[in-house]
Amino acid sequence: MRWLLAIALLSGCIQSAEVDCADGRVCPPGNTCDDANQRCISPEQTAACNGQLDGSACSFSGVQGTCRDGACDPLLCGDGVRTGNEECDGNDLGGADCGSAGFYETPGLACTPFCTFDTSGCVGKCGDHIVNGTELCDGTPPAGACVDDGFDAGPLACSASCGASFQSCARFGWQPRAIQLTEPVAIAGTSANDVWVVGNGSAAMHFDGATWSAVPTPDADAVGVWADAPDDAWAVTSNTVEHWDGAQWSEVPGVPTTMFNAVWAASRTAAFVATSNAGVLAWDGMSWQPVGSFPGGAVSALRGSSANDLWAAGSALWHWDGASWTMALGVTASGISVVDSGDVWITGSTGPTFESVIAHWDGNAWTQWVDATAGLYHDITATAPNDVFVSSTQTVLHYDGVAWTESTPIAIGSRGGPAVILAFDPGAVFAVSSDGVVYRYRGQDYIGENSPLSGAINAFWMDSGDDMFIADTLGHVAHYDGSAWTGATTVVDTTIKRIYGTGPDNVWLSAGNELYRYNATNQTWTAMLAASNAFLWGTGPKDMWVLSGPTIQHFDGTTFAPSTTAPNAKAVTGTSSTDIWVCDQTSGVWSFDGMTWHQIPNPPSSNLVAIASTAPGRVVAIDTRLAYAWDGTSWTTQVLPITNNALAIAASAPDFIAVTTSSEIAHFDGTTWSALRPPGSTNGLQPTIGGVVMTPNMLGIPLSGVGALEVRALQRTRPWVCEPTETDCTNGVDDDCDGLIDAQDPDCH
Repeated sequence: MRWLLAIALLSGCIQSAEVDCADGRVCPPGNTCDDANQRCISPEQTAACNGQLDGSACSFSGVQGTCRDGACDPLLCGDGVRTGNEECDGNDLGGADCGSAGFYETPGLACTPFCTFDTSGCVGKCGDHIVNGTELCDGTPPAGACVDDGFDAGPLACSASCGASFQSCARFGWQPRAIQLTEPVAIAGTSANDVWVVGNGSAAMHFDGATWSAVPTPDADAVGVWADAPDDAWAVTSNTVEHWDGAQWSEVPGVPTTMFNAVWAASRTAAFVATSNAGVLAWDGMSWQPVGSFPGGAVSALRGSSANDLWAAGSALWHWDGASWTMALGVTASGISVVDSGDVWITGSTGPTFESVIAHWDGNAWTQWVDATAGLYHDITATAPNDVFVSSTQTVLHYDGVAWTESTPIAIGSRGGPAVILAFDPGAVFAVSSDGVVYRYRGQDYIGENSPLSGAINAFWMDSGDDMFIADTLGHVAHYDGSAWTGATTVVDTTIKRIYGTGPDNVWLSAGNELYRYNATNQTWTAMLAASNAFLWGTGPKDMWVLSGPTIQHFDGTTFAPSTTAPNAKAVTGTSSTDIWVCDQTSGVWSFDGMTWHQIPNPPSSNLVAIASTAPGRVVAIDTRLAYAWDGTSWTTQVLPITNNALAIAASAPDFIAVTTSSEIAHFDGTTWSALRPPGSTNGLQPTIGGVVMTPNMLGIPLSGVGALEVRALQRTRPWVCEPTETDCTNGVDDDCDGLIDAQDPDCH
């Protein structure tokens, strides 16, 4: 019994090592209580944060943690304390709320079991496809149009921040920006984000895509410049050659003593300079050597496509083929543009009276355009055989492979219009006037002609910028051939209804009871067929269709032959002789397959006014306010962005459709209808739009009510909404905006 008593006494003397905390918490032996944070702290936790700031990373006993109030807290999700990489833990949100999470209202934020924010209770955020808060839009484009914000065309979009996006908005014409350079004389660059302009002064002007800045040069008053790469550009003054290495301009040593006029380079080890008395000199990276024996005197301009394909302007235009110089053309060239060895363009003068000339070398022969006016052209730039720009004394000319057209006059400097011009692609062209203003063209511009007619418009048709017909209510029909108007004084018929053609050699006119055809040789109209209020459509001189009431006749180039009974047409369109479409007088829609008329089911409207083909088997019809697209199976209704009644429609492709009212133009880009700024009159008055005609690269608009009947055409070399591929390989438009036009684009091969 003694030993049992001894054990009992001994056990009564032993005390527990656990630590009782004031908040009722029991901590393990050796730990201390942190009642404020309701935790137990071991000596290792305290040692791990000795001298450390709160929030510092720490570790103890192999466990990672964060210092808090002098002790290392283990990183454990679910302990109710936000630590480490946790966004939150239980009710500990770290001061965050729905507002800090990007929502418009603050309440509702919670924490998930995984210590991340739960925003399911939050309300109002950009991206929820509900317009709320300060949003202008959310997903769906905002109300309005690009034209409402000072642009000329394009649809508004919704930005990632739920505001208006102007990415697809376009500006027409040549937009000016002054630069700090007097008398600019040369321009060069590698892209629209790397442009150099030189002239009088001790600096070259450089454009980086956003800003023009002055870059010091070692010598003043450069007369020529060329850029082969962003870090490889060359400039010449009258007696020095300078090189840009991407950081600074420096003078090139060892240059022969002579007078320099121009420069061109294929690379940093193949540069060529034009001189007044030493022909053409070449730099190979080590020394300067003459390029053959130049026979043409002083060289004023120089361009090339390689070291073995140089074109120099001297007493004539000379060509270097790697072995010798030969005379290429007997003209005095002022500007040279070389796309490749088989696509060379020049401007200059020719003959004893110094007639102005534009000439093109296609690899086999020269084509020339001559104007009797001396000194008309300044410079030339080309990106393709059907995309050429010329700066002239008053404006800029453009060649689309078919015709030369004049842009809206852009500047008159001390030498007239733009002095130098450079195109990088069909939608990036820079022209510089001699008074120090840079004009940028982005792919669209209104061109125009004032006809000799006046009054109201009865009919209009155009095939290109140099083939336009317009008729007034008195029976006159005026024709523009690119240089002059004819026919304005002859009365053809006082009941003219419409003009239709397929090209310069196939133009027809429908009057009240007669059908006429234009004879381009003697510039007269010949009565061809008695037909009341006839509608015309066709593909060429040997394939014309005439619809008059319920009668349809076909013209094969020689005679008219009755075909089948047709609907009583109100409008006609088509893509081929087996794909003709008619909107009839009761707003029914019919298609003709070359043999039989088929009525399209479920007419979209009882008030259709016009119809246009967009592709084989596809049409768009309009009533006064809506457009209806037929895809071969069903109709899709689209709201037109107009306030007046629609009057006419034209289309050249599924993504180039236009509808006009008496004062508005709506355009369809393949996805969206949007407003397009209509052209103004040359006298500043508000004109009345008299219809619309499409060519592959132009939108023709006749104007009346301002005195003379005027024609304006929206010329485009680049769309304002780019396609995924080059959709048309013959339209002179860079459809996919990759800088390659038509045949140059791999999509066309």
